[in-house]
Amino acid sequence: MAAALLVVLALGCGAESPRGVDVEIDADACLRAATASISVRALTDDGVPIPGQELVVDEGLVFPTGVRVLAAIGDSQRFTIEITAWDAAGTPLAFARHHGTFPTEATLDGARVLLDDRCLGHVCTETGACSEGACVASADAPTRPARLTGSARCPGHAFVRAEGDGDCSSPTLACADVETALSYLGAAGGIVDVHGGGAVVLPSDDRCESPTSAEPSTYPGFTIPDGLGAILVRGWPGTGRPRIDGTGLPDAIRVEGVATIDGLEITAGRSSCVYFLGKPADGLPRPAMGIRRSYVHGCGRIAASPIRTGIRMGVDSRDSVNAFVDDNLVRGSGIAAATGTTTAAYLERMMGLQVRRNTLCHNVGPLAVLLGSANLTENVVYGSTTQGILVRNAFSLEAHDNVVCRSTGVGLYLDGGTSRWTATRNTLARNDVGVRFQGGADSTLRHNILAFNRTFGAVRSAATIVHRESRNLYWLNPTHSNFPASEALIADPLFLDECGHELEEGTPADGPSPNQRYGAR
Repeated sequence: MAAALLVVLALGCGAESPRGVDVEIDADACLRAATASISVRALTDDGVPIPGQELVVDEGLVFPTGVRVLAAIGDSQRFTIEITAWDAAGTPLAFARHHGTFPTEATLDGARVLLDDRCLGHVCTETGACSEGACVASADAPTRPARLTGSARCPGHAFVRAEGDGDCSSPTLACADVETALSYLGAAGGIVDVHGGGAVVLPSDDRCESPTSAEPSTYPGFTIPDGLGAILVRGWPGTGRPRIDGTGLPDAIRVEGVATIDGLEITAGRSSCVYFLGKPADGLPRPAMGIRRSYVHGCGRIAASPIRTGIRMGVDSRDSVNAFVDDNLVRGSGIAAATGTTTAAYLERMMGLQVRRNTLCHNVGPLAVLLGSANLTENVVYGSTTQGILVRNAFSLEAHDNVVCRSTGVGLYLDGGTSRWTATRNTLARNDVGVRFQGGADSTLRHNILAFNRTFGAVRSAATIVHRESRNLYWLNPTHSNFPASEALIADPLFLDECGHELEEGTPADGPSPNQRYGAR
């Protein structure tokens, strides 16, 4: 064990050498800072607390620490140990229970119990306690320790709850809104943990269904100003996905500095759900910024704009900005950014942009890139009322393992002077056009599936456009334009669903080796 044992909890005694378990107790980083003491109790195999076997550790508490649980001769093999972390005011911060089995011989085994940050700031009733982000029954509540020391302050963290009215300095003094929490963190930056409500579920049987939630906490929209350190705003694990409502605001979340948005539901911004302005006018290098694991919907409903932007990214100059858009569900509005006009709403001038594993459903607007360079990986675009994926004047771009289905326009559209553009292992199905090259040079289209598109499988606007195309699979597209279809395969890809997310066993889309597949994911 990494820590010295502080105490022995003996469940019995006997003449033989002891058999027992050394239990290491550790805590996540922020919980370590907030914990003033821990209490420990041991229980028999039937859950009865053992008299005299309760312990409080406060003075000199350092994580990790440990206890030893010993079995008496003739005891059963099972035991339970419970650990609770407390702040300086006597509020339970986290609770963990470990069920163990004693060794059958005279020896010591090891076990580890982690008090995790999912409970920090999750306030339960006076008779309850939080374990793994949820309140446990009152019958399981630990006993409050008699001695308490230390501080509950967690540096670099601020906590937000709908019922909060404090100064953000601890879970029991949580702020009621994100902007107050940002002011509290100031120039040093840090983490803002936003508490939600009911659990949020993303259905596994339909990627385009809206998440369901049980009364999540709702917070007003906010701006992350430039001048702060790097900011992480996250939905607090285990408390449900909090909703950020931008009703009446141009953008539900406006990021002027550097920030990561993680695990929020974002809605109702008039222009965008999230707008990353990117690099400020000072021209200084910026760390990576972006959004992940969020549900974005109901934004960008300006009547004059032809494209609605759920996630909007742009920069104030042509310099590099690292950015990411990962694992989000975007419904009713695209992933884009704007230069300030109503006709150029695209991911703009981002060098090193990563757009991965997002699902865009029934959107008024594409997944779009303007200028810069980007990597588009494993995204699903379904039912777009314009293009599915649109690239215009990009410096370079790679698109691979994406599925684009039922767009009213082109599934994969290369428009303008983009160079060094590569599309591999994409499935482009049931769009008006599968793929279109409208200008550009040095482009590669390889190992893709183009099936069931309504007018063209592939279109090249002029025979003089330089591109390389090989080993693509075509099926039931009416025609093609200016495509020699070198090494093309004409065969049914055997979709398991209409959009080709999954393919049947034995599909001809499988090439002779793993790196020669025609789009199978």
